[in-house]
Amino acid sequence: MNEAKRRCTEAYRLDHERIFKPDLNTPFSSADDAIERLLPYHIIDYPDVDDSAEVEKEKDEMEKKSLELLQKYQGLTGKFQRLVKKEAAVRFSSLR
Repeated sequence: MNEAKRRCTEAYRLDHERIFKPDLNTPFSSADDAIERLLPYHIIDYPDVDDSAEVEKEKDEMEKKSLELLQKYQGLTGKFQRLVKKEAAVRFSSLR
């Protein structure tokens, strides 16, 4: 039993190594290559999200922040456009 535990632990360690040091530059050469290189990701466990109220709260917060950023972007864009128009007017008037 001890040997089986050691082999499982070693396989788990190797899977972690493959996940944290992936070969991002070499394209998959075959379906078998893709399976061999992607299979270690099975050890990643995503938490179950059963709390829909928490999810809704996070979505609301993200939407609020998105709107704040959009308004800030629009304000900065408007300010930039006004400055460009003002500078263009000054340059145009100096050409006359």
